[in-house]
Amino acid sequence: TFIIYLGGLSNLPTEVLEAAEVDGAQGWKKLTKITLPLLSPTILFATVTDIIKMLQFFDEPFIMTRGGPGDASRTAVMLLYESGFGNLEFGYGSAIALVLFIVIMAVTGFQFFMSRRWVFYR
Repeated sequence: TFIIYLGGLSNLPTEVLEAAEVDGAQGWKKLTKITLPLLSPTILFATVTDIIKMLQFFDEPFIMTRGGPGDASRTAVMLLYESGFGNLEFGYGSAIALVLFIVIMAVTGFQFFMSRRWVFYR
């Protein structure tokens, strides 16, 4: 995510930033009125990919705790893996995958719907 933001910051048009400085924008005003609106497509991309990544979180809790103690660190993808491959309940595992897909699509659709208000394309 840091590299995505760094790439977005490096691609900001220097003409606009220099014009803002000439007009007297400094510090906080330059950040909130110029830099963040220009960086909003990058912020949208980073938030969409990070939320999808968090909804598909599997590796770390599986390796460290196998979902324990109890079910404290069990994720939806871990339940999918255990039911599909551990218990050989392929139908249940695919149903979990379908529900996870629908949740991810709904959250992503909501993000794109809300982005109409705050994402500015140049």
